[in-house]
Amino acid sequence: MSRSPEQDSDWTTGVGDSAAGESARVARLVRVAQHIEMHA
Repeated sequence: MSRSPEQDSDWTTGVGDSAAGESARVARLVRVAQHIEMHA
């Protein structure tokens, strides 16, 4: 799985940015997981 520069900067921002950025990142991961399950 390749990562685009936006995703990388997103990730570091989320980590340094307190719980708000982190929970947003987690929510995005959950949506991706649900999407993959739906199309599996």
